[in-house]
Order: sequence, then C-alpha cells, then structure tokens
Amino acid sequence: MWKIKDFIDLEYFFYTDREKDQENLIKRDRLLFVNEIEEMCKDKPTQIKKWLELRRSQEDDLEELPGDIYNNSYLLLKNILIFVGIISGFALTNSFLWYDGKMPINVSAFFFVLIILQMLLLIAAFFVFLLRNKLRSLTFLSPIIKRLLKRLALFVLKNTYHKLSSKNAKNFEAKMGFIRSQKLIYGRLFKWQIFNATQLFAIFFNIAILLTLLFKVFTADLALGWQSTAEIQSEVLHKTVKVIATPWSWCMEQHAYPSLEEIEGSRIILKDGIYHLQSEHLASWWPFLCLSILFYGLLPRLLFLFIGYFAQRRSVAHFDFNHANCQRLVRRFVTQYVEIDGNSTNVAQENQQHQTTEISNIEIKKVEKTAQSEYKILLWESIAKLYADGYLQQQVQKKLTYKNEIYMIESSLEGEDKAIDYIENSHCDGIVVLQAAWKPPIGEAVEFISDIRETIAQKEIIVALLGKPVDGEQHKVDKNDYKMWTNAIAKLGDPYTSVVCLGEKDE
Repeated sequence: MWKIKDFIDLEYFFYTDREKDQENLIKRDRLLFVNEIEEMCKDKPTQIKKWLELRRSQEDDLEELPGDIYNNSYLLLKNILIFVGIISGFALTNSFLWYDGKMPINVSAFFFVLIILQMLLLIAAFFVFLLRNKLRSLTFLSPIIKRLLKRLALFVLKNTYHKLSSKNAKNFEAKMGFIRSQKLIYGRLFKWQIFNATQLFAIFFNIAILLTLLFKVFTADLALGWQSTAEIQSEVLHKTVKVIATPWSWCMEQHAYPSLEEIEGSRIILKDGIYHLQSEHLASWWPFLCLSILFYGLLPRLLFLFIGYFAQRRSVAHFDFNHANCQRLVRRFVTQYVEIDGNSTNVAQENQQHQTTEISNIEIKKVEKTAQSEYKILLWESIAKLYADGYLQQQVQKKLTYKNEIYMIESSLEGEDKAIDYIENSHCDGIVVLQAAWKPPIGEAVEFISDIRETIAQKEIIVALLGKPVDGEQHKVDKNDYKMWTNAIAKLGDPYTSVVCLGEKDE
C-alpha cells in the first residue's frame, strides 16, 4: 500500500535523476528491473514501489529521506493542532462559564458561539462536498474566477520581478510551474491530509468544550439562564430547543431539553435580579448544552475524519502513475539490452554475484524493442532538411524505442494547424515533438505544446531535443540549451510533458 511519504520520496529520486546521464539511468533501472522487480511485481504501481524501495536501500548519504521528514513534520503539525484545539476550547468555554454569583450565565451567547457557528460551518462544508462537481461546472463563474486569479498572479509577479535578476525571474517562473504540475498530480492526496488535520483540531476543540463544561457542572454551582432584548416568547424558544434535541430526544425523554416551565423559569430580566429564579430551573440547561456539543460538534467531526481517511486511502489506491516521470521510469524498465563483456557474462547474473562490479566496466549494446505504445512523432520540415535522410528516424528508434513514421510539419502558417488536426484524428498514446535544441523556446514553440495538450488531454508529450547538425548527424545538446528548454516547459506546469535529449547531452 502506497503512503504519502512514498510519493514524496519518489519525486525526490526523480528530481535527483534529472541531471544524471540518461544512458547510465537506463542501465541502472533496467538491471534493477531484471534482477529484482520483474519476477515479483507484475503491475505498474507495485513495480514502481519496489524500485522506490531499492533506491532507498542505495541511499546512504542521507540520515532521513524527504518522506520521513514530511511524516515527522505532519505529525508535529497534528500535535500542534490538537494542543491548540484543547487550549482554545478550554479557554473559550471557561470565559463563557465564568460566574460571579450575581448574574446567571447567558446560555444564548454560549450556544450561538460554540454550537450554532459550528453547525453552520458543518452545513456549509456538507453542501460544498455534495455540490463540488456542480460548482466546478458553473461555466459562467469559472472564467471570471480564473481571470481574477490570473490578474492577481500577474500583479504579484510584477511586484516580484523588479526585485529579481533576469536569470532568477526565469527560474522563479519554472519553479512556479513545477509547483502547479505537482499540484495537478498530488493535489487531491495532500488536500485530504489538510482536511484530516483540521478535523483533528475540531475534534479536540469540542472535547475540551465538553470536558470543561462537565468539570464546571460537577465542581461549581452554575446558574444557567437566557436573556434577549428582542421579545422572544418562551413557547418559541421551547419549540426551537425541541427541534435541536431531535437526535437524542428519543432516548432521553425527561432530560433531553428544558421543559417550557424550566425555560420560563430561567429567563433573566435585569430589573428583577435572580432571587426569584429557582435553582432547578437554572440547572436544567447543562444536559442540553452537553448533548448539543456532542451531537453537533464532536460526532460530526469524527464522521468527517473517518470520511477523510477513507477518501485519502481511496485516492492513493486509485493513483494512476501516468505522469511524465513515471512514464520515463517504466520506459527504462522495458528498454532491453544484450550485455557483452570480455567473458560473455550475463550482466544480470554478474550483478547478483558481484554487487561491487561497476556498470561502466561492462559494454552494453541496446536491442531494439518492439513498441507497445502508439506515439505520434512530429518534426518540422525545416529542421529535417538539416540531417541525413533516415537519420532522425533511426535516432528515435534507438533512443526512444518508437518505430513510428515521423509526421512532417509544413513550414507555413497552416503547418501547425494541420499537425493538430492530424493528432486529433489519430489514435495515439502520446506525442513526441522533435525540436532543435539550439533554437530558443520562443512563445510560438511553447504555445504549440500547449495546443497539443488541449488536444490529447492527459496523454504524455515528450519534447525530444536535437543537437546541432554536423555532416548530416547531430552534435551533442548544449547543457545551457537543455536547461533553457526544461525551464520553458516547466513554466507550463504540465506534469505529463517532459524534455529529453535525443542526442547526447554536453556536460
């Protein structure tokens, strides 16, 4: 079973692999898959989980992985919220129940602040939960909200940019895009964690209210009454408390709520004082208050906490592992090799027998894999002319293991529109866009990627960078060009789009 800490560690290892040589990553992950994963794990989630466990076992430099740090931080947050809930519940209840013996405690204020407000919050949360999909589909509101959020973001960025250098501003945009992409992938998982933490606060807040109220009842002589400047009839208040007490009145007929006589006898009139009020009438309110806190404060929060934990487990269980980083990892799993060394020893066996053998000492030759996925490959005609005939097709098969024909995008105004129509009318599992790395990622190039995303929804897009042509073949991809493209794509905040080098990357 996956846990939140596992997802954090997974993204940590993906992040540390970003700058590593792709060939070495393929060798490492293929060997791990053949030796440790393939036989025991048959589906994608268990394969990735096993890979994560193996990578954790190889990590000797860190005392704690990010997932453990997050777990400890989340536990600390929950403890803080529990502590704050207890203290605030005790302090608030104690302030309302302060009694000097001269004037009864006003039940109306206690009930409104500590019970009615909680009921209103619960009702609002319940309706938002039930209508969340309909609220998202309010097409007349969505564009307005998005426009307002966009303007707010632009205002913040404008006030931030003048304090940043050009380089730092671009990195800032890339990091913001990365945050958006992570929110798209894991937002639902962490949403439930926040929800559950707030329920813990509310649960202990209500427990503190209930225990403080009971403590005061059994250790002090409290006088509880009600008062109002408005002309509220006792009959109206009696009917109101009777409705409120419906959840428990069926099993507590006598003490479920104050009777009409007790309500009339506990009304506070300032000019009359308290000497005419009877003690049994003034003591009739506390069972009603305790049960109101229990049924409208504590029990609903316990139910919400149960729903939150169930929803979180369900979200984890239904996580699809289809974003770009997971797709790249799975491709490395299934990229096959023929392992050849001086003694013709199988690498998988040698890895098991001699764990200290360096992979770099073994010459490995890649075997072409039959593509099981249908990926459409796009390339501009103007770029294709710079390379030898058939060269890029061979590179795609060699580096990405896709044997599909390349669709040539015309070097005209209608070329990209025709490419989008081609994608829209074709069945595919993803798109590979061959892009010249030395050309800067101007707005039109990035916008074309966005147009593809709108066409294929959440399917994978791979931006494959080509090195400069030398005698019909590509040279190494400059590391600055690679970083420029990765930053430009990161700004999109799209977790299903990735950048790879079709040629070697110049380190």
